[in-house]
Amino acid sequence: MYTVLGLLWLMVSASSCVFQPADDSSNYINATEARITDSEKNQLLEQIEQLIRQHYVNANNIDTKLHEVVQFNYDDITIANYFAQVLTDNLQTAFNDKHLVVHHDTTMVNRLKYEQRKGDNWNDIQYYEAYQEYKDAVKDYNYDFSKLEILSGNVGYLKFSHFAKLEDAKPTIEAAMQFMANVDALIIDLQHNSGGHVNTTSWLGSFFCADTSTIFFRNLPEEGKIRYPVEHQDGPQNLKRIPLYILVSEETASAAEVLTTALKENKRARVIGSKTWGGAHACRMEILNNGFSLLLPFSEILGPTSFSNWEGKGIQPDIVKQSNNIIENVHHLAISDLLSKNPHPKKKYLYTGILKAIESTFYNHQSVKLTEYAGKYGYLEFVVENDALYFIKKGRYHTKMSPYQNDHFVLDDYQFTKVFFKRNFWNAVNSVHFVNYKNDTLSYLRN
Repeated sequence: MYTVLGLLWLMVSASSCVFQPADDSSNYINATEARITDSEKNQLLEQIEQLIRQHYVNANNIDTKLHEVVQFNYDDITIANYFAQVLTDNLQTAFNDKHLVVHHDTTMVNRLKYEQRKGDNWNDIQYYEAYQEYKDAVKDYNYDFSKLEILSGNVGYLKFSHFAKLEDAKPTIEAAMQFMANVDALIIDLQHNSGGHVNTTSWLGSFFCADTSTIFFRNLPEEGKIRYPVEHQDGPQNLKRIPLYILVSEETASAAEVLTTALKENKRARVIGSKTWGGAHACRMEILNNGFSLLLPFSEILGPTSFSNWEGKGIQPDIVKQSNNIIENVHHLAISDLLSKNPHPKKKYLYTGILKAIESTFYNHQSVKLTEYAGKYGYLEFVVENDALYFIKKGRYHTKMSPYQNDHFVLDDYQFTKVFFKRNFWNAVNSVHFVNYKNDTLSYLRN
């Protein structure tokens, strides 16, 4: 069974199925596109109707909804891709389900035949090659784990945009978790994560939740609720304790919403961004005739403590924040939280310096005339290089300085909580002052 939540990586080569408004069929037609006959359209409609009646997650008003789809006038449509698009639009409108999708992609169908062992000739070389091409493509993209970074203050940052098959992505995920083993906080960026395999979501979420927690429930029409508990992990135990921050947007979908809900409802993470896409149905791919396939929702996913389903509604973040500078803002939030919980003086001054450095990224640097500060102050020197101000101590150490308010700077190495300059009566810079974590001030007059 091909169980997924999300659409982006159903097939790497399915770029022809990127969805656009279906107002003008001519936009989808060219000489190389496959044609479709009335007989083939009728067969596909019959197949889809039968599959939905047998397996669709919600049987409420199914006759009315299917009648709306089947009775639409498809007579003038002769292009297979355009037929798939119109049929998708009609299904999603009738059922109010974003996961109901019809694809026309022979490469995808060839791969699915090998994956699902469908048909007497499922192991033909053409099907195996399509399957292997897909696996290679997903691997080449590092299973969509695109960024791992340790930000200042020992805050981890993890970005990935798909939940690949667990059997394939497991070593990559384990390596990512080990990389984050000793961080003091972790930002998980799901802003552009369109979903994927729900089993991968369950396994990944288990790295962050207590052993007795539930990741989600799956509700099957004939079997009821099935609990997905935390899976045993040999991963870093620190990840189960540190504060987590999840970045989301309207592009955060399906499996990414499952992880978000799991960590939010288990009180393991704060969610920051905008309301998510709203896809909470687990799906499988069904092979149809003539190079067509159907993404069919067959069960719903429920939150681990609320037992609620966010299909068509999305997940509301704890903190609403636009995408502009969201990483810097959440980094600032994480450091502020660490500062409030750590009483050690040296940690406090380190965190205070980092906060000022982050704030400096929001400051209008173009309004600062750095040359005003350049010069010698006692045995210290400040120079401007590559449009940045540097502090030089005893002619050896170059430390970059970032402005965060008028005449105030922060050193990139955070040796002092702040550095500020003073001006004389004629508004010329005439002294520099360094404040350490004990609030002692070291002052130097300009030579």
